[in-house]
Amino acid sequence: MSKKEVIEFNLTEKQDKAWGHLVSNQNNHVLYGGAKGGGKMQPLYSQVLTPFGFKRMGDMKVGTQVSNPDGTVSKVIAVHPHGVKDIYKFTFDDGSSCEAGLEHLWNIKIVGKTRFKKKTKSKRVTCWKIATTEELIRLLKKKEKILIPLTKPVQFTKTSRWDRWPIDPYLLGIILGDGHIKANGTFEITTADPEIIDKIGIVPDKITQKHKNKAKGYRFNIPKISTAIKKLGLIGKKAKTKFVPKNYQLCPLDIRRELLKGLMDSDGYADIRGHASYTTISGTLANDVQWIARSLGYKANITSKIPTYTWQGKKKKGQKAYTVWIKGDNHSELFSLNRKQSRGELEYNNGLGFRTRKLVSIEYCGKTEAQCITIDNPNGLYLTDDFIVTHNSFLFCLWAFHWARKLAAMFNLKDTNYPLPVGFIGRKRSVDFTHTTLETWKQIIPPGYYRIREQVKEIVITDKVKLLFGGLDDESVVQKFNSAEYAFFGIDQAEETTRDELSVLQASLRLVYQ
Repeated sequence: MSKKEVIEFNLTEKQDKAWGHLVSNQNNHVLYGGAKGGGKMQPLYSQVLTPFGFKRMGDMKVGTQVSNPDGTVSKVIAVHPHGVKDIYKFTFDDGSSCEAGLEHLWNIKIVGKTRFKKKTKSKRVTCWKIATTEELIRLLKKKEKILIPLTKPVQFTKTSRWDRWPIDPYLLGIILGDGHIKANGTFEITTADPEIIDKIGIVPDKITQKHKNKAKGYRFNIPKISTAIKKLGLIGKKAKTKFVPKNYQLCPLDIRRELLKGLMDSDGYADIRGHASYTTISGTLANDVQWIARSLGYKANITSKIPTYTWQGKKKKGQKAYTVWIKGDNHSELFSLNRKQSRGELEYNNGLGFRTRKLVSIEYCGKTEAQCITIDNPNGLYLTDDFIVTHNSFLFCLWAFHWARKLAAMFNLKDTNYPLPVGFIGRKRSVDFTHTTLETWKQIIPPGYYRIREQVKEIVITDKVKLLFGGLDDESVVQKFNSAEYAFFGIDQAEETTRDELSVLQASLRLVYQ
C-alpha cells in the first residue's frame, strides 16, 4: 500500500461531531447502537419494493420480504411506528421522486468540490457519506451537487408457467415496437432488419415489400400466439395505446432483459457516442419501458415533443412522441442487433465511473403518519418509489479501522513475523455480525487496506496489526480474546448484550499500547 494514498470519508456535521468523540484517546472501547429502525422514516402510503412488486409502507409486517438494491431479497425483522411527522418530497434529475421524514438517512456523494483545486501528490480515495434529510436541505441551499447510487438489477419471485409468460419476451418486445396487431390476433412485423426475423426463429406466412427504405412486412398467423395476444389484452391496441402487460414487468431478470432487447431492437436507438433511447407515441408504453429499465439498474428519464412535417407544401404537426433516455455503464446489453450493439459498446466513464441520480429538489409536503422498518440485510437498505435507494449509518466500522491503523503507526513492527492482535469487534451473535457489520466493513473500507481471514475470524490491516471479530455466543472467540492483550474493543448493536457480558470484555481490556 502506497504511503501517499489518503482515504477521504465525507462526514455530515453531526457525524463529524460524533467522530471527534469516537476517536478521542479516552475511547478505547465503544458500545454502538441506538434507536431501533432509526433513519428509514417514510409515510405509510410510500411504496416499498418486494419480490412481488411494490407494497405500501403501512402494509409492512415482520417477515415481509423486501427487495434490496444489491440484488438480493431481505426480510423485515421489525416495524417502528413514528406517529405524525413532517414529510418532504425528493425529486431527482431522471424524474423519479419519493417522500421521507427529516430523520431519513441517505447514501450520498457530493461531487465537484475539488474539481478545480490544485492536485496533490497524494492519491485520494473518496467515499460515500451518510446524510439526513435535514442535512440535504442545507446542502442544496449551498448549491452542492448531491448524488445517490442506482440499484442493481432487481429480482422478482414468480414461478415460470406458460400462462404467465405465453409469448417469448423478445418477440413481445418486437411486436410492441414494430408490430401491427389485427383483430383476429394475427400480427405483422415491419422491419428493415432480417436479423430480427432470424432471431425470432418463426417462419412468416407472407413477406411483402413495405417501404422504399427496404423495410419489409412479415405476416404471422400462429394460433398459440394469437391466443396469448388476446389473453394479454393487446388485441386492437395500436401504436398509441400499446403497453407492457404487468406479468412481463414483475418477472425474472432474464425475461425483462430479453423484453427490453426486443423493444430496443425495434424502436430503440443507439447513436455514435453510445447513447441509448427508446421512442414511442404511447405514453403508457414509455412509462412501462422506463419502469423495466429502472428495475434492471438503469437510469431512465422521459422527454416528449410534438414533431412537425411538411405535406404537399404545408407544415403539419405529428403525434406527440415520448423518448425514454436509458443510461447505464454499458449500453450494448440493451440490444441484440449487431449494428446497434456495436454502438452501445462504449462504456460509461466520467469522474465517478458509474451512473448515479442527482438530487434536484426537496419540498415540504406537510404532516402525515410515518413509520420505518428494520431489515435483516447487512446494508440496511431497501428500495422505495421509483427504485430509489436509501441507507443507514457506518461510523462503528470507521472507528475500528481508525484505531487499528493508528496503533499500527505507533509501533516499530519490522521484526515481527506475524501481525499483532490489537482489537476486537463483535456483536451478540456471530451470525448477525457476519451478515451485517462485517458486510458493512467490506462496503465502506477500500479493499486494498485489509484482508479478511474468515476461518480464524481476523481482519489483518496493513500487515502489522489484526482485529479479532465475531460473536459473544462463540466460546472460541471469547477465549481467544481473553488469552491476549488488546488495546480496544467495540460491540455493535450493544443493546442486544447483557451488562455481565460487557463487564467481562471490559475486564479483559489491557491498555498496553498507550
